[in-house]
Amino acid sequence: MLKIHNYIFIALVITLAACSNKKSNEKATSQDANATSSSEVCQLIYQPDSTTLTWTAYKTTEKIGVSGTFNALEINGVKSSRTIQSILENASFSIAIDSINSNNPDRDYKIRQFFFSNMLETESLTGNVTSVEGNQKLGKATVALQLNNKQKEVPFTYLLSGNQLKLTANIDLLDWNASAAIDSLNNQCYELHKGGDGISKLWPEVKIELVSTFKKDCQTPS
Repeated sequence: MLKIHNYIFIALVITLAACSNKKSNEKATSQDANATSSSEVCQLIYQPDSTTLTWTAYKTTEKIGVSGTFNALEINGVKSSRTIQSILENASFSIAIDSINSNNPDRDYKIRQFFFSNMLETESLTGNVTSVEGNQKLGKATVALQLNNKQKEVPFTYLLSGNQLKLTANIDLLDWNASAAIDSLNNQCYELHKGGDGISKLWPEVKIELVSTFKKDCQTPS
């Protein structure tokens, strides 16, 4: 009986040792694979045609969002690079006001005629990145935005998810002395900006979102 117990014990030890070696080998293989992956050097290649800008304005006291874009968006100084900081640090942009597009031609006409026409030197919106802080996934990009003959810095947050870079910011048009332009557009759209309480309101806050999809080119150093 003792011999049988000994055989069972020896067999159990051998089995456990074999399992342990298998797991260790699997772990080592996994670590090697990760090491190979992490050693890749990837460059993000900018693709201008993939870049879109969306703005969201708000009407009524319930703050209902109305969104749109600009069809003519020109971005300069963005270069292909391995880091977000290098990609954004020299970026600048110009947006033609006449290209506004909210999928409503009548609304677009009113925005151009009664909002932007009440601003100084605002045939286009221009700006440039003044600083970038963060890592390869998220951070902040400060943009100097020129509007109504006034320049003010706006903090954008950026997020890189896969190949897609998204920058978002919330601006207050009153920072650019745009109260007259806001009142002009709200008066023109008075009934359309009324909520359930009968109050007509156009908010000075506007959300801006810029999205660009990069091509990723990865190489493993030899």
